[in-house]
Amino acid sequence: MENLIFEFCEYIADKNNTQADQKIIIYTEVERAIRNIIKIHFYNKKVDGVRNRPKRIDTAKEKLDLFGFGEFKKLALNNANLQYRTTNKIEFDHQKK
Repeated sequence: MENLIFEFCEYIADKNNTQADQKIIIYTEVERAIRNIIKIHFYNKKVDGVRNRPKRIDTAKEKLDLFGFGEFKKLALNNANLQYRTTNKIEFDHQKK
């Protein structure tokens, strides 16, 4: 899970970078799940003069710009509280019944 969160952070950092050699791709459903886990979502901001159309603001991008990449990763990991989450491990014992 930690790796997925770090990939998400890199994805946010590279989102507007058109110079990147290899773009990180995260599917919409996975991005939504990670955002729910780390509690960093989008919000809508009213923009005057644009037919009452709200502007969608990415809180993750705001936090990245405010704190920098290293601190953004720490924030995302802290928000996830991975040590307190339930984990399930499924193993196959290779025995026939």
